[in-house]
Amino acid sequence: MNPQSLWNLYSISSRPFNSPQNLLNYCPLSEHRWDRQNIQLIWEIDEYKILTFDVVTGVLDTVIDFEIDPALSTLINAGDVYRITMNNEGETSRDKRYWAFILQGNSSVDYRPGYIFTWDRTLDSVLGVYEVSALESDIDWAGMSWLGNYVLIGDMSDNTGNLVGLTSPTKNSAIFTDLITQGLTLIWGLMLKAMKSSSCRTTERIS
Repeated sequence: MNPQSLWNLYSISSRPFNSPQNLLNYCPLSEHRWDRQNIQLIWEIDEYKILTFDVVTGVLDTVIDFEIDPALSTLINAGDVYRITMNNEGETSRDKRYWAFILQGNSSVDYRPGYIFTWDRTLDSVLGVYEVSALESDIDWAGMSWLGNYVLIGDMSDNTGNLVGLTSPTKNSAIFTDLITQGLTLIWGLMLKAMKSSSCRTTERIS
């Protein structure tokens, strides 16, 4: 990162990699994720938007702006939130189809998470929204499982309510109305199965 808080993007065609002649571009936004198919493309988040950034051409395209999405615009325009985030640790599904975000509050609510929601990029649809109570708002991160069947929500040690431990509801709206704390059991079960298997295919089939 440079003094202007931009990420420097370098080619690795020669050493040292961070030499001036290898500098490709500056990445201006946050929570960057490389695209699995297009090696020039980075996915980023800015306020309520998901964007893509071409590191060679410098073109920045908006994928979706949740501020004008019918399912979320009322919540966003209520005035006590300021961004969507995965808190840097959350991931999308492998194919970038399914996304899970925290809708984070602003200074008037001490920046605590207000909602967690899921979005299907293929259908361009918000699949579920869960309102986070003050008692369960000590959340570390949120994201999707590898295949996109589960939301993963990691809490901090003092959290209470439905979001204690690592919770993993399914991505659809029904389970968001009755969030079940089952994540640790599920994840450890998957890990044990993966350890017993010669590959991670068991984990992929389940999650």
